[in-house]
Order: sequence, then C-alpha cells, then structure tokens
Amino acid sequence: MATISIVTPLYNEEKTLPKLAERLKSVFDETPAITWEWVAVDDGSADKTFEVARQAIQTSPRWQLLKLTRNFGQQAAYRAGLEAATGDAVIFLDAD
Repeated sequence: MATISIVTPLYNEEKTLPKLAERLKSVFDETPAITWEWVAVDDGSADKTFEVARQAIQTSPRWQLLKLTRNFGQQAAYRAGLEAATGDAVIFLDAD
C-alpha cells in the first residue's frame, strides 16, 4: 500500500493549526485504505505555532514536526518537509 505525505509549512499559524490538524485527521482516518503522514514545518514563527503544533503532533504517531532556526521562507520549508517525508507521493498543503 502506498503512503501519502502531506507537507505543510507553518508561519504564525497558532490560531489556525488546531483546526487544520483536526480536519486532516478526520479526512484521512475516515479513509482507512490510505496510509498517510503529516510533516509540519515551523518556518521560524514568532508566535506559539511550534508549541501548538507539538501538542497536535502528539495525537498521531504518523505525524512529524520540524522547526527551522529562523524564517527561511515557504519554499525552504517545503524543501525541508520534502526531505523528511517518507511517503511514496507528496502533497504540499498550506496551513491557511
């Protein structure tokens, strides 16, 4: 069975992140024929995005969280997520 990796760059997304995590989980958990993982990449957020993401990530063993040392931009966050992804296919998904 193929695995889908969803890579999401995060920058100051503390308010939108819980809803995104909830939606991803509900969509993919309702489709048991699909194996998936979520790779969230904090791109140097100035708010509490990393802390909120860390709490969300703990709810699923298929999720991973990366933190860049500063804001490198969306493309760098996509690249970091792509390198960490283990799936057979990758979907890039913005958090907002």
